[in-house]
Amino acid sequence: MNRSASPSLRGYSYQFHKSILLVLGLPNDDDSVTIENIEDVDVNSAAGVNAVQVKYLESKKLIPSSVKEPISKMLADFCKRLGKKELSRYTLFAHFGNDSGNDDFIGKASFIKECCDAVTDDKNSDVQTVDSLTVEAFFKRFSLEIGGKYDDLVQETKARIGEVLDATADEVEAFYYPCAQNLIFELATRRADIDRVVSKADFLSEISQKRYLYGIWKRIEEGKDTYIKDIRKKLKTSFRPNQNRLLYVAPNRMKIEGGYGTFNLLKDIASLYGLTDKREDRQPITLVFDTTPEDLLDLKGLLVDKAILFNDGYEEIKFSTECFNIHPVKNIKDNQKNIIMRASYELRVCGANTFIEHSPNIDKYDSAVIVAKSIPSGMDKTTTFHITGIETFSDLLEILK
Repeated sequence: MNRSASPSLRGYSYQFHKSILLVLGLPNDDDSVTIENIEDVDVNSAAGVNAVQVKYLESKKLIPSSVKEPISKMLADFCKRLGKKELSRYTLFAHFGNDSGNDDFIGKASFIKECCDAVTDDKNSDVQTVDSLTVEAFFKRFSLEIGGKYDDLVQETKARIGEVLDATADEVEAFYYPCAQNLIFELATRRADIDRVVSKADFLSEISQKRYLYGIWKRIEEGKDTYIKDIRKKLKTSFRPNQNRLLYVAPNRMKIEGGYGTFNLLKDIASLYGLTDKREDRQPITLVFDTTPEDLLDLKGLLVDKAILFNDGYEEIKFSTECFNIHPVKNIKDNQKNIIMRASYELRVCGANTFIEHSPNIDKYDSAVIVAKSIPSGMDKTTTFHITGIETFSDLLEILK
């Protein structure tokens, strides 16, 4: 943001950055935040609701007059909820000027009286009195957090986005950071309370959905050959034959070029990643196809026609993770040590719905390549390489060679 921006605009931006950090800091994917509800950001988790008010008070010091109003409003909300749906915490996250002072006054009787008077004197408040027990209970749930400078919070936000999404600084700057800001702004402008709620999983999914477009842009900027070469280089260190690897492909999002389509790709993957004539320590790759049941059967039919043995866990009958997880039996060549002569199967194959449903019980993969618009829910992002700028099956083959 331009340094000449008005204090109110900078205040909103400061609030939005803190909102992003609060979403990314949620412990569970199902935990959520509500933007502009009880306070600027309400954090909803198993621990309860934490109503967070964000203030950017660069021209003010940390003195009673600077925080009396926001704390009084929180106290009023607490009074209204007594005996009803009480909140677990109230937080004031605020930045003050360089000579910020200290918060020793917050627990003192004089400041507490000022807050109570502000509540009862408010003509718009239904609270008539605030007794000492109520005040004590509120301040046990209240906390003041001192925020850093605007630029520091911006850098912290970008760093956190990069850490959670395993993205480079350039990717964060050019893509994820703007997407995250836009999403928070969009949520803040929605009318219904329920429409301003977003879970951690949905937030990450939403800002990652556009990664497909970013990949296309990056490929255009670098040129296709350079883009493919760069991905191949990265895969050499993270997609090794002696690891338990997974390839997730959404065929319907890809184009056929020069007659090279799904069937050709599957046949070549079986040749490249199969076990026969490869080293003994090679592990079978798992192929997950995000396609219709009919198309999946056609793909398996191709493997049958080509006499390529595969393990699908009896997916079309009744999927069995026990069978799917069985390691192939390998026969080693007599005259060539450590080279596989034949195996009980060459690769594992299943549909996306089957994989996602049974993934908790399927053997954990060491590394995964995702060729789809977004990373499927529940997949471990720390071991996943998401390829988004590839449009044709032949380009994907070049990457996998």
